[in-house]
Amino acid sequence: MFTRRDALTAASWIGVAFGLGINGRAGAKEKAAHLGAKVCVLTPEATEGPFYFDPKLVRSDLTEGKQGALLLLTLQIIEAKDCAPLQDTRVDVWHADALGLYSGYARLETGSAKGQTFLRGTQFTGTEGEVHFNTIYPGWYPGRTPHIHFKVFIDNRNVITGQLYFPEHITEHVYAASPLPPPWSVEG
Repeated sequence: MFTRRDALTAASWIGVAFGLGINGRAGAKEKAAHLGAKVCVLTPEATEGPFYFDPKLVRSDLTEGKQGALLLLTLQIIEAKDCAPLQDTRVDVWHADALGLYSGYARLETGSAKGQTFLRGTQFTGTEGEVHFNTIYPGWYPGRTPHIHFKVFIDNRNVITGQLYFPEHITEHVYAASPLPPPWSVEG
């Protein structure tokens, strides 16, 4: 039996795993490490999406009281050529709430969040290239699977944009344990 606590623990672990670039190819990584080579698993760049804005909020807690399964999201930013952590790099994250609504925008199906800043924030990497965000498991809206957006500002000219996705079985367990109604049943 998969409990709510199991779902929250799994969701937190998945966030850390994605953030550290862990994937199913551990065998190749271990083999390369045995041969003395550094191996970095990089997240591919993806579209920014229509819901980005910079509220200039340097903070680690993004929840602003939003309900949902708590998630500790850890991202590590590294240099592709040698896997060295990048320090003092700006990382922005944003995602939909448990009902599929993005702060700062209005949606006919779920209402308006104009002027709000929930589930958005910025952190700067430390010596290990990591940032940590306290948030909730992302919601979804028709046509999209649950995801978290991020932008990494390496410097004034180099920006990397991406999205993090979660394994479907984890999402199913988190949503099944949620006391909130699914996004598709909300009246506008």
